[in-house]
Amino acid sequence: MTCADNTDTDNAGSSEVVTQGDTTEELAETGAGDSLFLLVGAATMIAGGVGFRLMPRLVGGGRNTAV
Repeated sequence: MTCADNTDTDNAGSSEVVTQGDTTEELAETGAGDSLFLLVGAATMIAGGVGFRLMPRLVGGGRNTAV
């Protein structure tokens, strides 16, 4: 007795309709509504990077520190 392995592609154009039925379940929370935290975090990182680049120049007062 041989069993079908379901790897045949001959039925790719099958017109058999598969119904999904009625569901009463809700989709899972994805967290997409929390984009405000993402924007605040991005703005904080940008401000930190700018501060990291500019603060030594501001504190140094434009002095030449090269030896």
